[in-house]
Amino acid sequence: ATSGAVLHNMFGSTTIAPTSTPTTTDLRRTNLSAVLRLLHEGGPQRRADLTDTTGLNRSTVLSVVDELSELGLATETTPVSDGTRGRPSAVVSANSDGVVAIGVEVAVDRARIAVIGLGGAMHRSIDVDVNPAKAGPSETARAIGEASVGVLAGRPTVIGVGIAVHGMVDHQGQLTVGPNLGWSSLDLGDAASEWQPADVPTFFGNDAALGARGEYRRGVGR
Repeated sequence: ATSGAVLHNMFGSTTIAPTSTPTTTDLRRTNLSAVLRLLHEGGPQRRADLTDTTGLNRSTVLSVVDELSELGLATETTPVSDGTRGRPSAVVSANSDGVVAIGVEVAVDRARIAVIGLGGAMHRSIDVDVNPAKAGPSETARAIGEASVGVLAGRPTVIGVGIAVHGMVDHQGQLTVGPNLGWSSLDLGDAASEWQPADVPTFFGNDAALGARGEYRRGVGR
């Protein structure tokens, strides 16, 4: 499995058509994605806890963790005895330096870019020198693009972009109306294509809705 396939399963759909029979590759990718999601959303975990949570056997978890480490998506610490009987279990963590996602917020009077690693690690966050309501969509996209070059310099692979806009956004990435921005009937995908990395999945949404989803997944204020 490649890191791209694992991350696609993790953040995208992992559904297998009911009429098809899962292959060994399908199952391996699903196991890799399931463990990586646990590490990404739940933080560092003992290998023994991953076994209990996923229902996978110990040898499968060991194989999955080894492969995630080889892909640069996870790290494993040397087990330290806690004084109890038996061999201590190693602690596995998502590798926050392995890959990153870009988060963009477009508000009425400002825009912001953040670079975020696995596990929710915030590598960098900057305010973009633009006033979207005054500048309009094209100038805002240009300013975000220029700022993103410096923010991403020397960073690892970008695997996704999330854009939160202060306005009503439908499931197709269309901004139907942003009353305070003064924008309407805007294809956010076309606007973002001026600066976003090529061939990288991009997700759009209303800022409040995405904020609520983030807090549901990761906790209040995270």
